[in-house]
Amino acid sequence: MEKLKKAPLPSSFKKSRPKETNGAIDPELIKELKFDTDIRDLWSKSVYDRDRREIFEKIDEIYDFIIVGAGTAGCVLARELIHNIPHVNILVLEAGPPTTQVNDRM
Repeated sequence: MEKLKKAPLPSSFKKSRPKETNGAIDPELIKELKFDTDIRDLWSKSVYDRDRREIFEKIDEIYDFIIVGAGTAGCVLARELIHNIPHVNILVLEAGPPTTQVNDRM
């Protein structure tokens, strides 16, 4: 299997830092963070039922890899495995709230 190469960051990439004012965080940033937290709380309460459980009576699938977590790293790992190993069967598990986008079987 060919070794994966690390891609260089684009020249336009800059790490953002919170604006500082004499050692204190900018009040505008605090407002933005509070607003973001409120939005995420409302979204998760309305979309995701934490008590929901799906019961599988029979699991007859066999997987070559099981990836726990469908975040950025989990999805990238699944993609790399699919592109580098022919006929691979991967299970990606995610416990977080569902997205509103269509989920594809990889």
